[in-house]
Amino acid sequence: MAAVVERYQPGRFKFAVPHYRSDYGRAMMESLRAYGIEPHRVIPISCARSTQFRNAWAVTPIWSDRSPHPSALDVMRGAVRLIQHMPGRERIALMRRDRPTRTIVNGSEVEAALTAAGFVLTDATGLPFVEQVRMFQSATTIFGVLGSGLTGLIYSPNGVNVVAVAPSGWGDDFFYGIARQRNAKWAEVRGQSHWNKTDGLLRDAPFEVPLRSLHEALETLQ
Repeated sequence: MAAVVERYQPGRFKFAVPHYRSDYGRAMMESLRAYGIEPHRVIPISCARSTQFRNAWAVTPIWSDRSPHPSALDVMRGAVRLIQHMPGRERIALMRRDRPTRTIVNGSEVEAALTAAGFVLTDATGLPFVEQVRMFQSATTIFGVLGSGLTGLIYSPNGVNVVAVAPSGWGDDFFYGIARQRNAKWAEVRGQSHWNKTDGLLRDAPFEVPLRSLHEALETLQ
């Protein structure tokens, strides 16, 4: 929403945003700056108390059919302040090494298979926002666990290939919606979940990636 407002009313507004003392908060500030919203135009709001403004504008939602509106995504791609980057021929694998959710149980085998297929293994966690954007811009094929790590598909080239892996019995079509808007070729691999009903949600449980299915998905996207 901030990117859309800044696109059509550049420099006019300050933005009130939640204040987080975490990597998430840092990434949020980096992303706002990438859209031309400098720190002096950001008003950090404490989540622990109520705040009133004498004069404020609200922004209507940018969502359409469970995913951001295509025009909003076009603004995000066009407004982010980066040096022009031409897509390469890179195959990127987004690994969730330091995340406690949806861990790949046979991760070492999966990484070996991806390396053999020419993928560059990386973990976007901790990368500056603009570096994450550049990574997605340069990728022609992206492997990732179904989840927030695939949000960067917004910045991917038109026609990008995507291999998404996830535990059986759980799905989230938000990321597929983004991929469709990039005319992506999508392959989804499901594996057995190691979910214990006493250990949180099904979507967060460790799971296995069947290697045969993974190889078939990669061959489909050749």
